Amino acid sequence: MMDTSESQQIEKSIGGETSTYREHSCRSACLQTSDSIATITKSQSSEWFWDNEIDRAMTINVYELIGEFAVATDDGQKLYDRMVDLLSHQQTIVLEFQRVRVVATPFLNASIGQLLKTVSPEDLHQKISFLSLSTAGHKILEKVIGNAKQYYHGDPKAREALDRILSDHTEEH
Repeated sequence: MMDTSESQQIEKSIGGETSTYREHSCRSACLQTSDSIATITKSQSSEWFWDNEIDRAMTINVYELIGEFAVATDDGQKLYDRMVDLLSHQQTIVLEFQRVRVVATPFLNASIGQLLKTVSPEDLHQKISFLSLSTAGHKILEKVIGNAKQYYHGDPKAREALDRILSDHTEEH
């Protein structure tokens, strides 16, 4: 890590939390928040602009946020909340899965599938990238996205029917 004489510190408020960003070689910045470290990457510009810039991406290290087992719905909700906050500030996101050993459907339903309530499938593909996700994880992710697209952006009558079935099933148990 560079010291402050070699890099510029910038404070930026995201989601009501003021965080310190450190610009490195005018290409990336590290963000230290209370529970993880993320990286903003700039492409080629040597100037730093914070206003709705499209060439920056926030990397969320899933291992540091969740741990090596990304399986629980609660953990998926934690990632979802972080992503919604970043997307509300017009940021693109890179989800880094390095060192995550297991990724399960409930986690991806709560984190990625739920995003399709408010984000179009096209925006999801443009604004969120996945790094170091295992082959099995990619297969689960594709299924989760397909199901969520069908549910949130498909035939409203099919959604209503599914909601009724789920509601009836919940009342029985």
